[in-house]
Amino acid sequence: MNSLVYTVTSCVGIIVVAAPAAYILGRIQFRGKRLVDLMFISALSVPGLLISIPLFSLFYSLNLTGSTFTLIFVYIFTNVPFAVFLLTGFFASIPKELEESAAIDGCGPIKAFIKIILPMAQAGILTLTIFNVMGIWNEYFYALIFANNPDRHPIALALQSIVVGYTNTGNYSGIFAASLLVFLPTFILYLLVSRKIVAGITIGSVKG
Repeated sequence: MNSLVYTVTSCVGIIVVAAPAAYILGRIQFRGKRLVDLMFISALSVPGLLISIPLFSLFYSLNLTGSTFTLIFVYIFTNVPFAVFLLTGFFASIPKELEESAAIDGCGPIKAFIKIILPMAQAGILTLTIFNVMGIWNEYFYALIFANNPDRHPIALALQSIVVGYTNTGNYSGIFAASLLVFLPTFILYLLVSRKIVAGITIGSVKG
């Protein structure tokens, strides 16, 4: 249940934060746009190990370590750069004439984004969501640091406890069974939507 809460809440939060930013970067020209693009791309190259200590110090000073909110916050904002990078290509590929027609009919930019652009970018949002689900469900490093309360442990930390306990008792069949149960949800999800992932990436890679 902890992993389910982390995964669903984080995926929704990533879309809420990244979609408007990607829409602006993909469809609106403004001064400093190139710099903002470079900042998001540069953020993709920052390793998680490098920012883990400053993040932990920040949350420790705020007395937020071990809470559900902390890990969700970390998942959202460490995945936003990739989400913006991916969705920008999808939004840029949507014809601008659609927004121009909506503006003639009295539809403002925000309303056009919600009612026209987002529905047409469903393939990109679905692709991003699938990547995030598989990544957050199996995530271990940040969970080990920020979910230090046993009641807040996700499934990856629970699997570690099982592996350590069963290794000491020689119950290797139990280890394999637990690993399979953790692995199956994301594997089944990938089998069901693998074609949509490939189609989504292909659509987002072409502008026009």
